[in-house]
Amino acid sequence: MPTDDVPALLKGLNRQQIVMRRHPGRYLTAVVLHLSDIHIRSDKDWILDKGSSIAACVFSSLPDATTVFVIVSGDIAFSGKPTQYAAAEGLFIAVRSAIQTEK
Repeated sequence: MPTDDVPALLKGLNRQQIVMRRHPGRYLTAVVLHLSDIHIRSDKDWILDKGSSIAACVFSSLPDATTVFVIVSGDIAFSGKPTQYAAAEGLFIAVRSAIQTEK
């Protein structure tokens, strides 16, 4: 089948159906990395340089993963200051980058 036909073939399908069409007979395996209540106070918080270590928690599951979810619940910033969210964003980027590099 020409690759031009793939978008038309997948039109109207949900994500799970698309993955199953692209990987027939393969089970969907989601990996979930859940962070909660990290309460970033400043760009000096101890956790901010731990992105690679946090991501490493899921490395052993990545070979079989079809999807990786990083879920952050609870309070991200200590008091809601934009600088606290900016610092947290750096952590999240580091986690994502480490997972993408490992995958």
